[in-house]
Amino acid sequence: MEQRKTAFIGSMLILSGSILLGLMHLAIALYMPSMTYWETPPGLFEATEKVHPDFFTAFF
Repeated sequence: MEQRKTAFIGSMLILSGSILLGLMHLAIALYMPSMTYWETPPGLFEATEKVHPDFFTAFF
């Protein structure tokens, strides 16, 4: 009986985690078209230039 209960709890956790992951990806996919900053030049390069270079060297 205990093994069956553990298997049920495990399967519910896997199922709920999969549903949460799918909903997260769906939300990101729906939000992406409204993001305009990364599409306009220079995009990522301008965003990284605003960060001080010492910010990156602190982690490496």
